Amino acid sequence: MLSLQDLHGIIEVRDRGTFKHLAFWTIIDLELGTNQAWFGKLEKPWDQVTVQDLSNALGPTSDWGIFPSKSPSFTVAPHLFTDTICTHTPLICEYRSNLDNRDEKIGNALGAAASLMENLVGHPLQYVATYHGVRERRGRITGLVFDSHETTLKKHVESGWVIDVKTIMAGLYCAAGHLHNLGIVHCHINPDNIMMPEYRRPVLVNCWLGEFLGTHVPPKGIAVDPDMHADAPAEWLVTPKRDTDAVEKIRRWLKAVLQWRDRHSPLEWCNPEQYCGPVWEE
Repeated sequence: MLSLQDLHGIIEVRDRGTFKHLAFWTIIDLELGTNQAWFGKLEKPWDQVTVQDLSNALGPTSDWGIFPSKSPSFTVAPHLFTDTICTHTPLICEYRSNLDNRDEKIGNALGAAASLMENLVGHPLQYVATYHGVRERRGRITGLVFDSHETTLKKHVESGWVIDVKTIMAGLYCAAGHLHNLGIVHCHINPDNIMMPEYRRPVLVNCWLGEFLGTHVPPKGIAVDPDMHADAPAEWLVTPKRDTDAVEKIRRWLKAVLQWRDRHSPLEWCNPEQYCGPVWEE
């Protein structure tokens, strides 16, 4: 019987606020490490479904459109099965069960992320989550393998732990500069993508969300012709400023948190369940 812990993702798909369907998916590790994507869709919202509904609707998909073919130039991760390893798998919420309506958007996104992360191979840094390479099954990429870390900067702050702004900022600027030197702009530096595995040292994660330096990327939700990038607006250009601005925003947020702590008792800022200090806003 399926359990909710078996699912990798569940979303309610909406169109202008109107519910369309519930989509859910998982990547199943079969015998001999053979990964397979399973997808399900229900025409009723999350609060009306049962575990049995989910189990009945979930079914296997083919590799096509989900797992891209592996380029010979990509590094293959060793078989690492420990609690310190995490694997980014395809986001298949947009998968359609109608065979005539499938495209390769999901697989292309995973392939692009693998291409971006290949720049990290052989260039480790203590402030950037270590990338081990792609997980390969049947000649296809089924995931990207990274070191795993438990505590985000957001949780670190809301739990009342020590905030060393100088050390955190130095680490983040070092991490961002390292990525930029490798031709990568993270583009999503925020407290949820920064981990605090040690007392004060930050580690930047989810680098696969980034973009190649110097490319043009339109705002989310805007569909464009790939051939128009030569005439793309200047603000679409991916530059290091996207990351440095985000790091400075984190500096301001952390300083605001420290100022708030100075005005309140530790009993008020050491309980993450009751945290009411400055919150991060995108």
